[in-house]
Amino acid sequence: MTYLFLAIVAAIAVWSILKDPRDMAKLKSAPDTTARQRILTRWMVQSWAVFGLAAVAGLALTGNLARLTDPILHLVDFDLVNSHGAGFVAGLVAASLILVGLVAGQIVSARRKARHITLAEFEKMKTRYMVGDIAALIPKNAAERRIGAGLSLAAGVNEELMFRALLPALIFDACGGRFVWVAIAVSVVVFGLLHFYQGVAGVIGTTFLGAILMAIYLGTGNIFAPMAVHFLIDLRSLVLTSWIFETAAKTISRLQGASDGAPGV
Repeated sequence: MTYLFLAIVAAIAVWSILKDPRDMAKLKSAPDTTARQRILTRWMVQSWAVFGLAAVAGLALTGNLARLTDPILHLVDFDLVNSHGAGFVAGLVAASLILVGLVAGQIVSARRKARHITLAEFEKMKTRYMVGDIAALIPKNAAERRIGAGLSLAAGVNEELMFRALLPALIFDACGGRFVWVAIAVSVVVFGLLHFYQGVAGVIGTTFLGAILMAIYLGTGNIFAPMAVHFLIDLRSLVLTSWIFETAAKTISRLQGASDGAPGV
């Protein structure tokens, strides 16, 4: 059963790596928000139906459900954290502070620059806030942001189940304890490659993120900690960033309108 689910996970990864660039191209060329919402909703459904279902079935049928709270390696064994509880709290607090800092920085920077640039200049500037080719993913209105929130939850739950809990456990079971670090490294790399549709920068960025999420999982001994962090990071990208850009664009439009309407001197 272990080898069967290793093959299933590999097939899902290859399918996603080949499919997602085509879906991204469709998203970029979507004629309106209705088409965009349809594509984003399909991604969300596929996340639950493919990644989530396969991960839960794999954990259950290979006897690895315990990996939800008992990873193949505990960083506490290396004295990197003092206890599971301390690691759990530290991971969530650190992630929350990073998230708040990133969002606050974006709000301040975008609003400050909005007072001195044109709307066209702002559109070019937006990509500086992104790692990888993800501009097309940013919601363009409130309806898309709601789907983005659902997509963030789906990715946070299902990708953590598959690439933090299931895949390392399968490799560990198939190869033995001597390959525990190989199991961890392969899982992180596959997670990064899954974001091939975001370009080289996106693969590098998500591989780095995957390593951080794996460290949180191994440090806390609990899959729900990286799930929460993953959800918050994606929520920032798919919901908060959209709102920041929208409010900044409105600020620029309002200031330009006031400037255009001001009497000449």
